[in-house]
Amino acid sequence: MRGIMIASSQDHALQQLLQRLPDLEPLTHYRRYCESRAHGHRKQAFEQLERFLQAFQSQTLDFKIWFARVVLDHAETVIDGDCGPLPHPLKELAIKPALQLWSDRDPTATQPLYWLAKFFQDRDALQQALQRDPLAQKPLVLDIEQKFGRLDFSTHHLPDSYIGDPDTDLSLLAEIGLLIEKVQDIPTKSRLDQELQFFSSLISSYRQWQASGEVSFAAWAAKHEKVAESGVKTYHIER
Repeated sequence: MRGIMIASSQDHALQQLLQRLPDLEPLTHYRRYCESRAHGHRKQAFEQLERFLQAFQSQTLDFKIWFARVVLDHAETVIDGDCGPLPHPLKELAIKPALQLWSDRDPTATQPLYWLAKFFQDRDALQQALQRDPLAQKPLVLDIEQKFGRLDFSTHHLPDSYIGDPDTDLSLLAEIGLLIEKVQDIPTKSRLDQELQFFSSLISSYRQWQASGEVSFAAWAAKHEKVAESGVKTYHIER
């Protein structure tokens, strides 16, 4: 059932993108890719994609940037918009080079660097975006969320074990708190503040337990009515 639901949402994302794309000659083969992929004709879809990518190399930079904007904006705003409409060959051979060229052409732009960070896990691009504009909201929020990801990793085995150093993570929390002050969207800021408070409570509790000398963090947390788990499920497989 889950596989059917994923396929359905990807098909929906492809259909929505087709509605957004203008009927331009340079987009013919990409439109055919989307149509074939939505109808389950994978082989024909990727044949059309290959033809699109071959022609894409000779398109103007303005067209390449425009196309990257349309596809990535769709990927950010539509469920599974980063799946069917954005296959790996398209990302690597068209979108990524277009973003890099866009960033080179406009040394003040943060959007291409933000998308390189988000869709290509380019940490250097994210830092460069924040150097260009420390208050650029999308790179700022992505940076905060990635820092929370580091805390998720540190705490995901609690109450059994802590990965890393809690003092280092408490320092990271202080840094995150300063960054959250720069977030302008109220709902986003509220969500990030709640996450900050949760991790502050969890890691501070773990640090207090360490100082207590008691054996079990879970038992100590229960006794003192403290949070002892990150909420991330872990699975141990015995062989």
